Amino acid sequence: MLISIDESVIDFIRENKEELNYCSKVIKSLNTIARAYADKEHFVIGDVYTLEYLCKCELLENTSKRMFTSISSQYVFIAGLQDRLNCKVVAHKKGNNFFKEGNEYWVPIDRFEKLRESYLVSEDLSDCGFYESLCKKMMRGKRNFDGVNLKFFPDSCSGNQADRTVTSLLQRGHEAFILLIVDTDKDHHESRPGPSFDEALKVYKKTKTSNVIKLHEMKLREKENLVPPSLFLLIENPPHEEILRFLSELEPYPEYENVLRYLDIKDGFKVGTYIGRGLYENVIKGLETENLLACSLTNDNNKTIFNGIGNKVLENKFQKQVLEGGLLSIIKEKEKLLEEGKEIPRNVLVELNYKYNKSKELFASLPTYIEEDWHQLCEDIVSWGCCPQNVKEVN
Repeated sequence: MLISIDESVIDFIRENKEELNYCSKVIKSLNTIARAYADKEHFVIGDVYTLEYLCKCELLENTSKRMFTSISSQYVFIAGLQDRLNCKVVAHKKGNNFFKEGNEYWVPIDRFEKLRESYLVSEDLSDCGFYESLCKKMMRGKRNFDGVNLKFFPDSCSGNQADRTVTSLLQRGHEAFILLIVDTDKDHHESRPGPSFDEALKVYKKTKTSNVIKLHEMKLREKENLVPPSLFLLIENPPHEEILRFLSELEPYPEYENVLRYLDIKDGFKVGTYIGRGLYENVIKGLETENLLACSLTNDNNKTIFNGIGNKVLENKFQKQVLEGGLLSIIKEKEKLLEEGKEIPRNVLVELNYKYNKSKELFASLPTYIEEDWHQLCEDIVSWGCCPQNVKEVN
């Protein structure tokens, strides 16, 4: 995250210099913030005069002064990054209260005696890995994120454990920055959110007035709905390819947006789940009309319409192949087999190369209905997890 040191901190040191020493909270906190930059856990900034003072402050450790000198040398870059983030933390000495102004979290400097990387909390640790991988894919495609890395400590809040998880993180004795990402678990767009979302919302409301925490609500059933069917088709041998193809044809039509957001694409669905629910029912009938399934609509509400893509396709295939470049490895393996004299149909390599090239421009391939969701998620991930890729050493 980006930590900005407010000029009120410098004013306090100047006014109380005679009473301060190496063990004073404000001095220890500044040393901690400098160390967080040195350890590539957070970006640090301040105005030119604040940094100039910290570079020469006799009460600070020598390593801290060198780090503030390094930050000064990167001022233009870090200040430019500041304009691309949707939030930042301001370490201040305007009293001892935490407060929020717009997207700025104002935290008393004395709370920074201990600090570590930001926390990324979601229902499962694999969720955290997926969100981070998605954001890194976006960053690789934009030059203005050169020199920026992501660093999170991931944690899970599965089984309605958001309150326990967040409370535990806030009680570990160091200043904690927490980004909490949850989906709604809604059956369809008009139903109530599930208990996991309710629990996350409750703990967010309870802690937001005194802590650096944000709840990112994904307006969809679960993380599998974040990936449009057309992008699932980019993986090698996608499961239920005909069904994914059928669903991908709905992507341009605004009236089917909620269907694609809340249809249970991971675990599948039965007749009774969506019959009588307007456009959802139309999709079920469309699946049958296209003869994509062996079953037909009957009065049996327990009849399975679609078994779902399962809970491993997102992480094991889409994330690895499409987000992290695994398709290129698959192509190279098949090309090696060709060189060894093995038979591989030409269309297989042609199709894989097409998918790989498409994956390189993934954000440009997004259907309109899900574009904003991807950009908002990546914006939050970058803002909360950004840290230096390299730290310039200064003697």
